[in-house]
Amino acid sequence: MMIIAIIDIDDISEAKIMPGTGMAMYDISYRAIIWRPFRGEVVDGLVSSVVSNGFFVDVGGLSVFVSKAMIPAELKYTVEGSTPSFTDNIDQTIERSSQVRLRIKGIRGEMGQMYAIGSIREDYLGALMQ
Repeated sequence: MMIIAIIDIDDISEAKIMPGTGMAMYDISYRAIIWRPFRGEVVDGLVSSVVSNGFFVDVGGLSVFVSKAMIPAELKYTVEGSTPSFTDNIDQTIERSSQVRLRIKGIRGEMGQMYAIGSIREDYLGALMQ
């Protein structure tokens, strides 16, 4: 779960001094807009990097990896020019800063960070035309 925006602060407790540090601790109650990604959810994101075995997509604060196995067979990895990409040499190219639509296949959370794996191997998924 990720906090997108804090809407309203309901209550702030009295300060509790942390012994030996000089810092204060407060208990705060607030209302917020949150986003919790779900397995199977279709999302749009921006490609942050392309590697030979897939690419990484930033969907808000969520980093999604799309592996070569989850990319349609007609998209091939190439390093023509200066940027690596997956392309079918006709009308679809996925490179750094491309917008893509993908389906989340799995989610893993660690302290303060979330990661996911995704797929573009379905109809209506892949590079978004601009």
